[in-house]
Amino acid sequence: MTNFRTKQNIEAISYLSPLQQGLLAHSLQEGRDDPYFYQSTFDIEGELDVAAFGRSWEAVVAKYPVLRSDYRWEEIARPVQVVYRSGAAQCALSDWRGQPEAEQEQMMAALLAAERAQGFDFRRAADNRLRLVRLADRRHCLVWSYHHITLDGWSLALILRDVLAAYRALVQGAAPQLAAARPYRDYLQWLQGRDLEAGRAYWRHALAGCDAATPLPQSTPAEGAGKYAEQALHLSSSETAQLRRFAAQHQLTLNTMVQGAWAILLGRHARSDDVLFGCTVSGRPPELAGVEQMAGLFINTQPLRARMPAAQSVAPWLRTLQAQAAEQRQYEHMPLAEIQASFDSIVVFENYPVDASLMAGRGAVQLHHVRRGRQAPDSEGVVHTSGRNNYPLSLIVKDGERLELVLAYSCQRFSHGAIGGMLRQLQSLLAAFCARPEALLSALSLCSEAERRALAMQATGTSFAGGYRSIQAQWAEHAAREPGAPALRYEERALTRAELERKANQVAHYLVARGVGPEVRVALRLTRSIELVVGLLGILKAGGVAVPLDPKMPEERLAFQLTDAKAALTIGPGLLEDPELARCAETALPERVRPGNAAYVIYTSGSTGQPKGVVVSHGALANYVAAVWQQLPAEIASMAWVSTVAADLGHTVLFGALAGGKCLHVVADERAFDPDRFAEYMAEHRIDALKIVPSHLAGLLQAADPARALPRRCLIVGGEASSWQLVQRLQTLAPDCLVLNHYGPTETTVGVLTYAYEGTPRADSRILPLGRALANNRIYVLDAHLQPVPHGVAGEV
Repeated sequence: MTNFRTKQNIEAISYLSPLQQGLLAHSLQEGRDDPYFYQSTFDIEGELDVAAFGRSWEAVVAKYPVLRSDYRWEEIARPVQVVYRSGAAQCALSDWRGQPEAEQEQMMAALLAAERAQGFDFRRAADNRLRLVRLADRRHCLVWSYHHITLDGWSLALILRDVLAAYRALVQGAAPQLAAARPYRDYLQWLQGRDLEAGRAYWRHALAGCDAATPLPQSTPAEGAGKYAEQALHLSSSETAQLRRFAAQHQLTLNTMVQGAWAILLGRHARSDDVLFGCTVSGRPPELAGVEQMAGLFINTQPLRARMPAAQSVAPWLRTLQAQAAEQRQYEHMPLAEIQASFDSIVVFENYPVDASLMAGRGAVQLHHVRRGRQAPDSEGVVHTSGRNNYPLSLIVKDGERLELVLAYSCQRFSHGAIGGMLRQLQSLLAAFCARPEALLSALSLCSEAERRALAMQATGTSFAGGYRSIQAQWAEHAAREPGAPALRYEERALTRAELERKANQVAHYLVARGVGPEVRVALRLTRSIELVVGLLGILKAGGVAVPLDPKMPEERLAFQLTDAKAALTIGPGLLEDPELARCAETALPERVRPGNAAYVIYTSGSTGQPKGVVVSHGALANYVAAVWQQLPAEIASMAWVSTVAADLGHTVLFGALAGGKCLHVVADERAFDPDRFAEYMAEHRIDALKIVPSHLAGLLQAADPARALPRRCLIVGGEASSWQLVQRLQTLAPDCLVLNHYGPTETTVGVLTYAYEGTPRADSRILPLGRALANNRIYVLDAHLQPVPHGVAGEV
């Protein structure tokens, strides 16, 4: 091939644009890991004239100076782009006919890997690396390796359009007649004349007070090899059509709607109503005549700051966001280095005329853009890639009959599951825009309508097999099935299931006679005892709302709680000795509550102010207990209760035992804080499960034989952070005992997460991590209003 790199063949030399300079510096630093080295693959269907196809590329190289350009930076102050009067369109040929399709895919992957390993030589960019692979008699694959420093997506579409036009002319025996286009250097010269100071002033004002990048959603790194990955979600045709109708009705673009959804998603995860992220812009100045037909790198990334006032409604806010973006267009040529904005995610909206040009027949062949050589999506829809850019998180939106949302992400920053969840949240927000344009931004939910219905079912306990069953109903079934089985024990006193059922039924009749029913609150001013359990179960059976109070608390606090809870009745010591109770019927009342009725009111500690009464529904309680039993060993037969009645820590074993038909051991206070007496009780009664605060447990492990203080099958710690040292000691003392960490605020019905400690803990960790969510292994902690939703409720008294 004739050497065209001579002084006589140089057409022009221009300084690079700021973005080109940035890409060059980044690429020289990254080497083979350069995410801006692109490999586009296209399937060509039909009888291809290979010679004419090669000549069509020569015609396009002759038209566009960027395809005849090398890049120089060594031994000069500023990098430059050297444009030659002629360039090359090297098209290597391979023939893979006869190879099985699966083998061809492997060969293609190897070819692309070899091309990537070769890297991109900026000093020989004008060589234009093309490879044509013949897959079948009427099917070829074109591989085009190039760098983003040369072209953006719009320019790619222009070039492919002209390649096909030139090819059609050649196969028909005519010379290609390609319309002239302004050279890219005209744009570079236009850039040199811009007043950067006006742009700096604009951005200083626009970004005032926004000094740090918006925190990205928190996630653990993805498992397995690979630096980058992608996941995609295709909206349905009807969803896409609905978005287009909404956009037309409210004079919006789809791009604005996507940017709005992304802003809200980032804001919810960062818990901020002021977020900053990057957006790609065309960068083609309308005042530059013919700019739409120029090929080169025009695209730019600029910051978009989105403020989201809670009282603003959807449609007007989106119009404000669109107006802001339009105002920024006059400064979209400003390089990021000048703007000095910091962000970790970008939104790319692709509406290039690529698909239209590639899918339309041009002469004897059709050319289709395909993604060859990429790993096939796994069962979770994850595709490992070499990356698209240097940002840890990118949202790429592809316009078409079905809008496609692609999240490209760093595997060192995000798990695959977290990315899948974000895609679903985006889909939900876009749907919410269309369904509720008048809704306040603060009222939008990240959950889809289907997910919200599922959560509502969980909150009412109806999501579990067999439908909703209250705790008292589940208990009654166990009592009827095995009436003689042990149910409750306190020191030397014990009740069988039948005995507990009869006494609780009597309490229920006793309360109903005094006007207790759904939503009527009954205070339980009792210490941990058999009487307390009987009274609590009786209140549930009567349909009332239990308000457990600890008599050892200061009188002032107890008086406040009684008044605040609006308790209609108080049960104190001596209930089971009341002669009137003995005359009440022992038969069960019909179910008197629905899932949404309140089951109990529990008060927070008040450490940050006034204690708050949290109302928990029957459905939420049933759902919580069912989820707890999904995590506990099935072999458990007995459970110990050692915590105060005024906190919900002990509800796990209290209601867990009732719903599960297990024997509940109510440990007296004197024994619960005496290490040796407690160890003696646990060993003598062969207790299977215990839930306890870590600091309390640490004290009990001071027993002469600490292993006897531990349950046989399952220990649940909660209420405080646990240390690895404690877990290591537990694993040494009771290697067969499952240790669960349990976490959650009172507002989520006791807890929301569990974590099973298995294997060797990390030596550098102090606080144990959290793990599985209690509801179907999915974490639904916060709703749009930052309200807990996994188990239901939680309103204040």
